[in-house]
Amino acid sequence: MVAIAIDARKIRDFGIGTYIRNLVRAIARLDDENRYLLLVGAQGAEALADLPPNFHLVTERSRVYSIKELFALSWRLWRLDLDLYHATHYVLPLVLPCKA
Repeated sequence: MVAIAIDARKIRDFGIGTYIRNLVRAIARLDDENRYLLLVGAQGAEALADLPPNFHLVTERSRVYSIKELFALSWRLWRLDLDLYHATHYVLPLVLPCKA
């Protein structure tokens, strides 16, 4: 089993949000073996309801595109013990404990 995190914090946005919703729903239909950790903001959980049990929501409260985000995401990803991190927009944490 592989642990994969997907940054879904912008799921409420128009373009990138559509991409995230479609990506997560397609993966959910295809893969019931790997563990998916979806990073969501305070408002993102409702858009990802009814996912299979191998999908877990992880609330990330740091503001998108902030300095705090770079440090908070690094710390969060280290603690999640991941194999892969998918950044759905162009911001990567300062330090990555896995492939991206």
